[in-house]
Amino acid sequence: MAGALSRVLGKHVEIGSMSLRPGTSLEIELVQVRVTDAALPDQPPLLEVERALGRQTWPRLLAGQFLPLYWVLDRPVLRLHAKGKAAGPELGLDRLPPIGLSVSDGEVAYDPGAGEPWLVRGLRVEARRAGFGRRIEGEANARVSRGASALGELSLRFSAGAGGGEADGSVVGLDLSLAPQSALRARGLASGSFELAYERESGAVKGKLDLELAKLDLRVPALDRPIAPARARLATDVAWDGSVLALELRPLEL
Repeated sequence: MAGALSRVLGKHVEIGSMSLRPGTSLEIELVQVRVTDAALPDQPPLLEVERALGRQTWPRLLAGQFLPLYWVLDRPVLRLHAKGKAAGPELGLDRLPPIGLSVSDGEVAYDPGAGEPWLVRGLRVEARRAGFGRRIEGEANARVSRGASALGELSLRFSAGAGGGEADGSVVGLDLSLAPQSALRARGLASGSFELAYERESGAVKGKLDLELAKLDLRVPALDRPIAPARARLATDVAWDGSVLALELRPLEL
């Protein structure tokens, strides 16, 4: 099993123990799974899973398909890095076939290469194979933070395939002061809904945001006082091509 996972992910996989339970399907329980980059032994594991339970059908197993297409993961920790970061190995998740997932109490850490890492904690995911196994659909919710500062709560529904994916959901208490800042400095709490679509080939992200902004404090370099309305609402189309973020307000209400 460790060898099969190593070939799929292109990384070194260690498994503390494994047990098999035959029944109407074969259950494979893995304990203390670690995925590391052999070229960077001093780096933390790219993926750690305290307990993983895979379910494999007998026809697939008899056909030589050893990797189960449905997994239950308990307390997984996934570490991601910005592309091009010298010390940041990448985990070949795109090599995995579409699999169903049930995740409880997961954590995702993203190192942008500069500044504090982004953290997703308390992650719960329910994902299932759809469209003859070509797509994954599901729901997820988690708490998001940047460093030690809580950023807000996120819940979403998603659908993803080889060409990209779509997601829609809601955010509660998103702290604007912890988001990446430009010449405009923003403070306040945002709550509302979003719709996003990602195209894998171009890396472009497009979508819509509809947010209520509480305690908004927007500081513009050309003004000697902040814009601080009693009530604010941001409804906008968004587009991100990897280097430029475009917003089309529909409108901004202050």
